[in-house]
Amino acid sequence: MVEEVMVEEVMVEETPMVEKKSTNYTVVEGDNLFRIGLKYNMSWDKLTEKNNISNPDVLVPGQVLEIPTK
Repeated sequence: MVEEVMVEEVMVEETPMVEKKSTNYTVVEGDNLFRIGLKYNMSWDKLTEKNNISNPDVLVPGQVLEIPTK
């Protein structure tokens, strides 16, 4: 006795992987670039350069920083 098995093929559309080049961080009261850098495992001067910050000692709550990813 031979048993027949029906196989249903399902087409799956492949979505290309999109690598995220950066993320955003919104500054809150008491933040500084050193602590933000620690959180994202990068130096404060890299954050300063990436965000065109002329005075790294001045951050404003609500300011949005771009955090580069690898």
